[in-house]
Amino acid sequence: MAMAASAGSEPSAATVGVDDDAVAHASLRPGDAVPEPPVPPACLGEGACLAPRSVWIDRGDLGIGLGGFELVYDLDEVTAPVKRRDLKGESALSVAVRLALSEVGADRLVASRFGLVEAIGIHWTVRNRLEAGAYDPLGRGVRAFPGCGPTGTYVSCANPGQYLGLRSWRALEPRRYDEPMLTAAVDVAVIAWWLVDSGLAEDPTAGGTNFVHHCGGRAYGLKTEFCDGWMGGSKANDVAGADPVTGPLAFKAPGDLTPGGWYRLHLSARVDFAPWDEPAPVGDTPSRVARLASGLGPRVSDEMLNSLSRARALR
Repeated sequence: MAMAASAGSEPSAATVGVDDDAVAHASLRPGDAVPEPPVPPACLGEGACLAPRSVWIDRGDLGIGLGGFELVYDLDEVTAPVKRRDLKGESALSVAVRLALSEVGADRLVASRFGLVEAIGIHWTVRNRLEAGAYDPLGRGVRAFPGCGPTGTYVSCANPGQYLGLRSWRALEPRRYDEPMLTAAVDVAVIAWWLVDSGLAEDPTAGGTNFVHHCGGRAYGLKTEFCDGWMGGSKANDVAGADPVTGPLAFKAPGDLTPGGWYRLHLSARVDFAPWDEPAPVGDTPSRVARLASGLGPRVSDEMLNSLSRARALR
C-alpha cells in the first residue's frame, strides 16, 4: 500500500547485452578478424554478480525486433535479509524488487497473468512521484511526497515511510518465501523494473501516484474496506471485489484540488487478479502491457502451486 501525501532525477538506464553479434559484424571490413562473441551482459544492480541469475527477454514480446537478450542480476543482492533502516543503502534494483515482492506479493507475481503489469504499475507510481508534472499536474506548487520530487531518486522515493510493504518481511526477509516461487517472482520483478527503467513499458497507471491493494488480513492488519475508500475521502467501496490475495489492484491519480489545496485522488487504472488457468479479463488492463505480460509472465507449475498455498498462509 502506498501512503498518500500532499501532492527528479531518475535512475539510470540498466546496461544489458544482446545475444547476437550482427551489429559487430556489420562494421567489419574485408580481412578484419571476426570478433569473439559478445561479453555477457553487465550485472544489473551494483557490484559484481556473486550469485548470478539470468532472465531471457524476447525482443518480439517487446515489439523491438527478432531474437533476444539476457538480463543478469545478483539473486543474493535482491533477496538477502536487510534491516528497514538500511534500505536506503540498497541499489535501485534491490529496492525495486523488494517493493514488488512486498506490494504485489511473490505468490501473486507468479500466479496472475497480470503480475508483471502490477509490478510495472507500482514502479511507475515511484516514477510519477519523482515528476512534478505527475504529482502536481495543475502546477500549484503542492509539495512532493517525502523523499520524492525533482531532487529525489528511486531509492529515496520508494521508502518504507510511504510504501508500507517495505516494512514487511516480504521486503526485508524475502527468503521466507519458498523456492522455486521466490526465484520466479524475482525474475518477474527484475523484468518489470528494467522495462520501466529502460523506457520500454508505458505507464499502465494513467498517472497514478497511489494504489490500494493487499491491505486486508495479515498483510497490514487492516480491513479490506479500509483500503477501498480511504484515499477517496469516503468509506464507500470504490474498488469492487477488493481482497488481499485475489482482489484487483487499483491505481489512483491526482485530479482536482480540494478547498484546502490537496489533490483529490481518482481511480485511474485497475488491474485484476487473473490466474493463468482462467480466461484473461477483458478491458480492465491496458492492452499493450497486458500483451507484454502474457509474453513474459511465468506459468504456474504444480511445485509452485504448493508454494503458493504456503505463501498465502504466511500473509
